[in-house]
Amino acid sequence: MTGLANLAPARRTRRRLAAWSLLASAPINAVGVTALIAMFVAFGLGERSTGMTLGRTNDILGLVGAALMMPAVFELHALTGPDRRLLRASLAVVGLGAMVSIVWLQFLLITERLTFEAQLPMVSIAYLAIAVWFIGGGWLASRAGVITHGARLGAVAALYVGQPWWAYRWGRLLLASAAAGLTPAATRTAGPGPSTAMADQPAVTLSAKG
Repeated sequence: MTGLANLAPARRTRRRLAAWSLLASAPINAVGVTALIAMFVAFGLGERSTGMTLGRTNDILGLVGAALMMPAVFELHALTGPDRRLLRASLAVVGLGAMVSIVWLQFLLITERLTFEAQLPMVSIAYLAIAVWFIGGGWLASRAGVITHGARLGAVAALYVGQPWWAYRWGRLLLASAAAGLTPAATRTAGPGPSTAMADQPAVTLSAKG
């Protein structure tokens, strides 16, 4: 098949690490989302102390979750190549910059070096930037035939509550891609039909190609 190429062993390892990192972030983000919802409930019931504890839990898990997503930026950038290089590079910079900012701002908040009021505007901008990466990266991935409805999946992740599902879907796809050991060009040469099948059942389809 034209364009078929194997990933180098080192590249496979990096992709597996990125995949497992994303899969690990899924339950962490899920607990963080639950803590955030519970925090609002606690405040609504007048349980300020409980609400503050839950908020701090969300802050800590948000830091960890953002850090675990960082390796995926490089692999998603590679998977959507080689077309639209400027757009891909711009989105990668936006995504990685947003994650670094979130980690740093959450660290300052947790260590009480920055107040919540001072942090909120800056972290809101960072989350807006990561939303652009979620949606834009998903759109590129769909255009490249890597995953179906990538922009829609990214929009769900951008709502924060959908990040665990996004991380799980992409973690499985990256893991399957590493197992198959194929470059994105090999995936795209198969056309839109096989690409759709890969997106729906990445572990099975990609493993079968490896």
